[in-house]
Amino acid sequence: MLNAPAARHGSSKRSRFEDDYDEDMDDFIEYDDDEGGEDGPRYGYASDGSSDMEAGLEELDVEERRAELLARKEDIEEERLEKSLKAAKEDRKRQALEALRAGKRR
Repeated sequence: MLNAPAARHGSSKRSRFEDDYDEDMDDFIEYDDDEGGEDGPRYGYASDGSSDMEAGLEELDVEERRAELLARKEDIEEERLEKSLKAAKEDRKRQALEALRAGKRR
């Protein structure tokens, strides 16, 4: 300690973060330790092969086929809706033109 530099006047060994410490903020922090752990672990480790999170090729193929069929069905329904909305719009347009022409004839 003989060669240690002298501390500057007004400096402190505490860091600036310790100066900003606010005890009131401790009330807002929840610690898992306080809960006591009555329930035990929520997720256990299963070592058997059937619990593996990895999917096989067959499972992937089935899921992809299911997703493809659902997407095609949704596309068909959306196309039907668009066609019916377009037809209704054309009918309104046609009726408006007929009403306009009938008004000019009078």
